[in-house]
Amino acid sequence: MQIQFDTDRHAEGFERLAAWASDVVEQALSHVSDRISRVEIHLSDESGDRGSQRP
Repeated sequence: MQIQFDTDRHAEGFERLAAWASDVVEQALSHVSDRISRVEIHLSDESGDRGSQRP
């Protein structure tokens, strides 16, 4: 099973985030992984340029 990641320009710590998400997806789909060829994960930072502040 191939896992493909896509992030917006605001996502920080991509390598660590990708490793964590990959582990979660692999565990969650382990029972059907022989029937899945690829999973795409799209991540975005909902606060964007504003940092960690929320309205």
